[in-house]
Amino acid sequence: MKYMVILGALALVAGCGSQQYNETQVVSEKKAFKVKSEYALLGSWKGDTAQIEFHGSHFNQVFSNSFVQQSQVQTGRYSHDGIVQKFHWSLDSAGIVTLNIVDGTCGIVPLDYCNVSAKKQITLSGSDISAATWEIKTDGDLDGVYESTTSERVVRNEFSDTQLHAGKQFLKLSDNFDRPLEMVLNDDVVNLLLPISTASTHKYVRLSGAVKQSDHSIIFDNHEGTTLSEPQRFKVANEADVLLDVESQISDVVLRSGLGDSVVIDYLITRKIVMPDNLTASQLDLSQFKVTERHTIVTKESVALLSDLSINLNETYYSKIPAGFSASADGAGHQIVFHEGNTGVISFIDPSNDNAENTQTFTWEYKNDQQVHVALANGISWDLGFTGTVLGGYSAIYQNESNDIYGHDFLTQGYVDPNTLVPGRFTLENTDGLSTVDVEFKENGEILIQAGPISFSGFWAVTDEREIVSFECEQHDGVLVTELDLCKSQLQLIGTDESTLKFGHIRKFKFLHSNGNKLVSTYNATAWGEPLTTGAVPVHFNWVYRWQRVGD
Repeated sequence: MKYMVILGALALVAGCGSQQYNETQVVSEKKAFKVKSEYALLGSWKGDTAQIEFHGSHFNQVFSNSFVQQSQVQTGRYSHDGIVQKFHWSLDSAGIVTLNIVDGTCGIVPLDYCNVSAKKQITLSGSDISAATWEIKTDGDLDGVYESTTSERVVRNEFSDTQLHAGKQFLKLSDNFDRPLEMVLNDDVVNLLLPISTASTHKYVRLSGAVKQSDHSIIFDNHEGTTLSEPQRFKVANEADVLLDVESQISDVVLRSGLGDSVVIDYLITRKIVMPDNLTASQLDLSQFKVTERHTIVTKESVALLSDLSINLNETYYSKIPAGFSASADGAGHQIVFHEGNTGVISFIDPSNDNAENTQTFTWEYKNDQQVHVALANGISWDLGFTGTVLGGYSAIYQNESNDIYGHDFLTQGYVDPNTLVPGRFTLENTDGLSTVDVEFKENGEILIQAGPISFSGFWAVTDEREIVSFECEQHDGVLVTELDLCKSQLQLIGTDESTLKFGHIRKFKFLHSNGNKLVSTYNATAWGEPLTTGAVPVHFNWVYRWQRVGD
């Protein structure tokens, strides 16, 4: 992804005052502005009524999404009257910036998949972009006519103490499904973890070095970074595919003040294929390979670990803990108990088989007053710490020595009677950490789940244990399974000759705590079939959700 270069026309002085300049002076000013203003719009700006945030590429999701990495658009956010709108933007040769405001109901990423609901055109005037006048025209109905125009002096947003602070901190990207970035800021030296992987945003490298700081940006000067080497498969003409190592490095790292408490991080990833002696680059299909790739990360807030961490023994907690469970997304369990003698158990429930044994044992110890170290018998280990309180528990961060890091709620035991909640309509945070999911438990026993363009349907019921189970099973002949027990048995036959299932998905929710229309719950699911998996066994999903009840 390429930065759009701010051309000299941005310096054109508009309005009646422009008459005091002759043509030579204007051309000279254009050239000077062009030289000084490459990447000049990136970061966030504030005027009397509006704030605008520009990204150097499409913002990255919390979790991997290949479509985001393939997107060619640059994104941003526009804030006015308390409403924040997302957009993708472009700059033409005349220096006019166009904002394509996307439909606020669109939960899809990348944003170029969303419908555009309005357009804005921005022209800048003045001799210095740091305090220019922005003329903003709005076409609210996409008829090509800009029906309103505003003009105001706009300046850069500066960093505040709530955005970044000295010492160790975590830059959160979302609320519950998070991949926070660890950052240590000491004077003019920064230590920062950034995603770099060729295939996803799950691999990280640690950068450390001197930075140049201003009121609105932090620029890495000369940094030491780790080269990440990952295997990647390439097609070879008239031969079998080959697996080659790809080395990736990070450069051009800039942190800028964003809207509110957010920080916008732009950087460049450069990749090189390690070629064997018997191959040349001309023999490879490099149509999908990017030598350089611009990344933009928009953080939500900066948090630090709480002190005086204390774990209650023999109490059941609920979260998402990668523990090496086979056929489980991220190998995660969701239920954790700390016992006396520094032992404990992590487990999860299979909603298709109540008798299945899914447990891992671990030992634990307090690492310091901020973290507890959990070491599983299979060699996996995590350092667990809390960054704040949430409904029903804490916001937690898990990290290990391999630079794996993620955030998820860590909830205590509780119980909310589901019969007081359903039927009803709800929204919840999606697992991508950015979009939302609409869930409707209908009075006729049907359920509808909508996540952007993806939808699931089926049936729901309240069990004897006062938990909600929903299920969707379809056989190869197109017949829908309407009985939960039959759906369970069909999922248990996956991988055998007796299986007749085309798609199956069973979900179990246990609501733990509520406050007004806000709720938290456990979540366990078992699924098989496109688009989730067609392997020999179903896949399991185990975590906790935040809900909001929005209607009956």
